[in-house]
Amino acid sequence: MSKKKTRQSEAPVAKVVSKKGSAPAASQSTAKKVGASPQIILSMGVAGGLLGFLSGLNLWPPVPQNLSSLIANSGWLAGVLGQQHLDYVHAVQGLILGLVVGLGTAYSFNLPMRKMVMTWALAGGGLLGGALVAKSAVAAAAGWVIGLAVAQATPA
Repeated sequence: MSKKKTRQSEAPVAKVVSKKGSAPAASQSTAKKVGASPQIILSMGVAGGLLGFLSGLNLWPPVPQNLSSLIANSGWLAGVLGQQHLDYVHAVQGLILGLVVGLGTAYSFNLPMRKMVMTWALAGGGLLGGALVAKSAVAAAAGWVIGLAVAQATPA
């Protein structure tokens, strides 16, 4: 009723049986590549550019200073709500910023973890610096590119 204990050395050894030919080389392995493909990088850039364009396209007119009561403010909002105020300059700036950030973020997925996080930190700092200094989306995009270049220049 007791079971025999088997020793480690007596454990059955599995034999590797291969089909005709040699084992696949490392380059022919079926392991999935980690990171973003060029199609994904391009798609993220285009999606970021489209969202940036749409976010900059509709611009609310400035609120008049003499709206002191809630009723006057609500009436002004109701009058403005149905009107389109298209601003193509801000839309193109948003397109550039979205394209640059989308491409840079997607590209960073192909980097090692430490370099990817450093890229996000430096590029994000450059974006924030460009936006705060020049107060435009194009300057923010330039700051992002400069931060990305600095991150790429630093050793891993």
